[in-house]
Amino acid sequence: MTTTSALSRRSIMTAVATIGAAAAVPALAEQIPIEAAPSGSAVDPFDRAGMIARAEQIVDLLSDRYIREGWHESFDRQRAAAFVESVRRFDDNDGECEHFRAMLDWLHDHGQSIDWLGTGDVSSFITGAAAASANENVDAKLIALGEQLKAASATSAKLKPARRLYEEAWNGSGFDKKTPGVRSKECERKFKAIAEANGYSAAHDKWGDACGAEQKIAEAILKLPSHSRIGDGVRAAATLSWGDGLYCRDADVLWEMAARAGFERIA
Repeated sequence: MTTTSALSRRSIMTAVATIGAAAAVPALAEQIPIEAAPSGSAVDPFDRAGMIARAEQIVDLLSDRYIREGWHESFDRQRAAAFVESVRRFDDNDGECEHFRAMLDWLHDHGQSIDWLGTGDVSSFITGAAAASANENVDAKLIALGEQLKAASATSAKLKPARRLYEEAWNGSGFDKKTPGVRSKECERKFKAIAEANGYSAAHDKWGDACGAEQKIAEAILKLPSHSRIGDGVRAAATLSWGDGLYCRDADVLWEMAARAGFERIA
């Protein structure tokens, strides 16, 4: 199992929130050249100047290129300017930075790729355009897996054994409470006997099976790219289900993203 204790604002930018650019496909040829790096060269993926340049280009293209009927009438140029300013000012080490949140929301609302903005990675453009050309529902597979994950998460939450059963077995086992790491075979035997008698062992086994099924779905989700806000939310929920994502420092942001795909926060 991989730990997510190192999951940071930067890792969310490059891994979890892969936002598609279907709305900007007509301008793809003009978007690719910025900050292109020679093959094999080392590039700082968080070069702020490069991000600002790409943000300005996104706004310029969406301001004067044809996207769809009625686009320019509804395009908020003041908010677009605020987006560029957020790119200038966000703190990628601050989990609650208002500029980072504003930047993410603007990207989501305009169908833009954070991979492109953050690192110049055009893969989401390519995969998004391919999905559109095939007339498939964007992120249909991710969304279907997300529904399975919701059901699996509900099942595992329902089957989680009562804490009192564990404490009953622990208290009756004779384990040294001052040094819990010190155990004896006799204590383990007593714990197992009490846990089997009070139902904790059986409940724990059922819960473990349910958690395993939930993790398999989460792993399948994390192997798929996302091209929409809902897809991002499904991937965020999978990150929370997989490993120790529930306890990572960016769990609040992940829950916000997961809520967009209909996931409810676990108490």
